[in-house]
Amino acid sequence: MGTVSHAAIREIMRQWFLVVQRSNATGAATPEELYGFRAEDVIEVHKYKNGTGPGLWLRLQDGRVFDTAGKPSEPEREWYEHKQQ
Repeated sequence: MGTVSHAAIREIMRQWFLVVQRSNATGAATPEELYGFRAEDVIEVHKYKNGTGPGLWLRLQDGRVFDTAGKPSEPEREWYEHKQQ
């Protein structure tokens, strides 16, 4: 597991929050309210998910995993990083 840049995670969350906010798809006032967690809660970033391909998934301290849009994803580690042949 590499070092997580919480500043980078915070910026990703902010950018997605602005997209959702501009489309009037949320009543959330902050990225943290939209996502339900803080950038500091992220302990690992996955860059590949089997069955989906490249992307970003955020693993939290409590084991939950979310995509960059804040949607829950499978928490099991075997879903991530290892490309299926």
